[in-house]
Amino acid sequence: MKDLDVWSFYAQLPDTPWPAYQRQRRVDFGPSELGRQRYDLSGATSAATRARWERWERSYTGRRVDLFVRPLPVPPATDRLVVSDALVDWLRRGEAGRVRNSTWHLAR
Repeated sequence: MKDLDVWSFYAQLPDTPWPAYQRQRRVDFGPSELGRQRYDLSGATSAATRARWERWERSYTGRRVDLFVRPLPVPPATDRLVVSDALVDWLRRGEAGRVRNSTWHLAR
């Protein structure tokens, strides 16, 4: 297991653009029985990837956690079933897509 992914979904506010810089964040799970990710630096495909892996090796004491945030096209305080339907629709769009993006992978 490389890392842990945590997904949060929020109501898309009308006329409010979703800030792209808040879509993903990485945090440290901290010491745990899950251990920590060790990176094979010889497998890095670029200098930038190697530098990122080296930074992560120094920065994390435990498993890396990727926090993902996505808006759903529902108003705030929407009924739970409507939110559930919107999430299922979001997953179906990703599963049907040709590009293997986060939605496609999460739908699998």
